[in-house]
Amino acid sequence: LLAVIAALHDPTERSIEKMGLADQLAEAERNGLVVRDGFRLRTEHPLYAAAALDRLSPTERRELHRDLAPVESNEEAHALHLALAAEGADEEVANALERAAGAARRRGAIETAAHLLSHAARLSRPEEIDARARRLLAAADSHGDGGDLARARAIAEELVATLPRGPRRAQALSLLSWTGTED
Repeated sequence: LLAVIAALHDPTERSIEKMGLADQLAEAERNGLVVRDGFRLRTEHPLYAAAALDRLSPTERRELHRDLAPVESNEEAHALHLALAAEGADEEVANALERAAGAARRRGAIETAAHLLSHAARLSRPEEIDARARRLLAAADSHGDGGDLARARAIAEELVATLPRGPRRAQALSLLSWTGTED
């Protein structure tokens, strides 16, 4: 239960009920491990949440995220859970991350968009070189727009070094030119 509360974007009684953990929630509240903060739930102390997540094996953590994805109503949180549940390349999840990044960018959450796009690039199939490059370029643009020019430059340098000549490499070179040189 504590790991679920720690990993959910917006832990509420309703989301805990969807997970079938209502009985555990009542017991955790009685024992002072979980408290209500308005409509949201949180652990009594942040270390409880951290410890609950830290004790999970990588497989258990992926399973947790796989179980949480359908519970999340927030598109970005849903896509991020799918990404964290993925064991390898998954173009469907990468596309969901790209859509969620677009929504995040439209609402002004540029860092969130960059984070989601980086996951999308990581989950791109190896043979989908153009899709991976497109996602990395979009992540670099978001990093740059958010003021993290060093991260944008690092991504552009990686793309310039690895992409063959063509439109995506030209975009990476252009990005590299406006990020400046290292200080």
